[in-house]
Amino acid sequence: MNRQQVHERMVHLTDKLLYLNKDELLVFNQIHGRQKTPDVSQISAELMILPRVVEKSLMQLRGSRLLSNEPDLEFTKDGEDAAVLAPLIIRLRFEENRED
Repeated sequence: MNRQQVHERMVHLTDKLLYLNKDELLVFNQIHGRQKTPDVSQISAELMILPRVVEKSLMQLRGSRLLSNEPDLEFTKDGEDAAVLAPLIIRLRFEENRED
């Protein structure tokens, strides 16, 4: 994935985050360690650090049964794969929380 594709993916994620439902937004908040719901400008600004957040989440999820069926999930130093994996992380977190 080249830089242009990563940029397009981040723009897509921005659009997606603007329309999160309440449960998904709660998961987004948990990933960021917050209780309060962010406004749209905060979400957009935080997309700049999303690859690092996804990387941290991957480290936390690695070894859990949620990733046991996806052994090839890795991320690169520049975060390109992390940008692609962000929706997966949000979905996994949501599913993990629903099971609790």
